[in-house]
Amino acid sequence: MKVQDPVCGMQCDDKGAVGKSEYRGRTYYFCARGCKAQFDADPARFAGTKGPGTYLPQGNVGHEAAPKK
Repeated sequence: MKVQDPVCGMQCDDKGAVGKSEYRGRTYYFCARGCKAQFDADPARFAGTKGPGTYLPQGNVGHEAAPKK
């Protein structure tokens, strides 16, 4: 199933997602470890106080924070 990374807005497949997190009974999927790390640090910011999808991603905001291998 296609899902949207709540941090950067990128579309990814739930089965191929780099990571996932649970917040308030909902599962969120991520395209990069940096996106997951940003979400986990402040899930309310990305899930939105009015429900999922109220945060509007601005480019690859989570990708810069991805740890280097």
